[in-house]
Amino acid sequence: MSKLQDLVERNWTESAERYDGFVERDLNGPKRDAWRSLILSNAPEKKNDRLKVLDIGTGPGFFPIILASADVEVSAIDCTKEMVRIAERNVAKAEKQADIRIMDSHSLDFPDGKFDLVVSRNVAWTLSDPERAYGEWARVLRPGGRILIFDANWQRHYHDEEARRRFEEHDKKYFARTGEHLEDFIQQTADPKTAGDLRSSTPLGKFQRPQWDFDILLKLDLRRFHFDLRVGEEVWTPEEQFRYLYAPMFMVMGER
Repeated sequence: MSKLQDLVERNWTESAERYDGFVERDLNGPKRDAWRSLILSNAPEKKNDRLKVLDIGTGPGFFPIILASADVEVSAIDCTKEMVRIAERNVAKAEKQADIRIMDSHSLDFPDGKFDLVVSRNVAWTLSDPERAYGEWARVLRPGGRILIFDANWQRHYHDEEARRRFEEHDKKYFARTGEHLEDFIQQTADPKTAGDLRSSTPLGKFQRPQWDFDILLKLDLRRFHFDLRVGEEVWTPEEQFRYLYAPMFMVMGER
């Protein structure tokens, strides 16, 4: 296991219960419908069968629960046993069905062309070999299938002077409003050092995104693309939109 992958697994194992709290809150609020509508409105059309979706990095199982509610056939993976345990518990509690497995997102144990839609949220920035992972995600898509990637330039300020300046300027405004620094909120984990080491060492922090994502998906022979650089306005609360002004969420859609 690489040092970065070890950091990823340690961080998400230690953060599993905290993120479970976020999912419980989101399932009982407007985000549930907002995310389901956003994903399904960007999914490929399926006339004669149920939509088959793979959720990469499912965490506590938010996407499987909201998509299963729309009669979607959901598979989901995560690299940590603890996240999978919590996701399975949450899906069962919601009385939904999903195939949830422990799996490395860089090496998928699924056949070619199995899924209509591959979706990931706040996962790509953690990848140790993102180009390889994107190749796997594209491989398991059927012809006409789509990839939906939701992410942000979360770590750009560790590697780029201008991004660091914007981060620090926004941090002052955030502290003035909340009494809390951004890094203090971001690294609320059982092991802040692990979280900090992870965030400063991920490869995608060195690139401007979603330009990088587009270039890689183009190399993988996806043929139709759509970008939304303000998608956070649809699914984030006003509080979250303010907190993450330094790194707005984007959506990249690519179709095979």
